[in-house]
Amino acid sequence: NDDDNKNNGESKTNNKNKSNGDDSDDSDASVSSRRGGDSTDSESGDETEFDSEFEDDSDSLSEYDDGVGEQNQELALQAGVDLRVFPELGSLERVLGHHSALKYFRECVIADLSLENLLFWQEVEKYRMYIEETSRKIYNKFIKPGAVNQISVDNAQMRVIRASVDNGPWVGTFENAQWEIMKKMNATYRNFLQSTFCQQYVYDKIHS
Repeated sequence: NDDDNKNNGESKTNNKNKSNGDDSDDSDASVSSRRGGDSTDSESGDETEFDSEFEDDSDSLSEYDDGVGEQNQELALQAGVDLRVFPELGSLERVLGHHSALKYFRECVIADLSLENLLFWQEVEKYRMYIEETSRKIYNKFIKPGAVNQISVDNAQMRVIRASVDNGPWVGTFENAQWEIMKKMNATYRNFLQSTFCQQYVYDKIHS
């Protein structure tokens, strides 16, 4: 009886392993079918340039569009587009960041009578990039330890500014530091009112 039970157990294990193997084969076949086999052919014959940031990144499409990557893939497959071949089409964010794909998306937006949406997004993006660039320049020139024109702010404030510049600057990145410096300049302002510089300003204003 023990031998029979042992044989039955081994038989069940072998059948289970075999079943798993068959499922794996079916899964691989399904993936191959979805990918459409060799996808090097193109109806237009045009060569497509790929941004390096999208190369070999087809397994993380949902990273760029709040977890709806699978839905995008299904919609694309229904239209005969394999997002593993054209990963730059994998999400709206990718299209907006891809020079060539954006040109075609713009035409679609125009046809959809919603060009203002794209134009607004692009203007805000320029504004954001300007803030980031300008914030970095201000930090390097006035806040960074050892800067030629380094201002005097406490270490805690300096760390807050550094974190903001690195992780996403905004219009208020330097607000607290600016207010702190304003308070320090008040003393200079009072001296200015009693200085020859102020007297010269008044004189020139009267006689101009």
